[in-house]
Amino acid sequence: MKNKKNACMHDYKNAIQVGNVDYMCPLCKRLLNPFEWFLMNNFKFVDVGVVEEKNVKSRKKSNKK
Repeated sequence: MKNKKNACMHDYKNAIQVGNVDYMCPLCKRLLNPFEWFLMNNFKFVDVGVVEEKNVKSRKKSNKK
């Protein structure tokens, strides 16, 4: 497995235009895939992450009837 030390969460909204269809990520200075850039700028995406809940026991008790 390769070690991904330079993984970048590309900033598609603030990409720098370097050609007619070419854009560069301002964070890592790499060229972005034009298709990915188009998708990320023309549709709304929701970032979903895992949130840890502290009161799991109290929630389980309240769901039982």
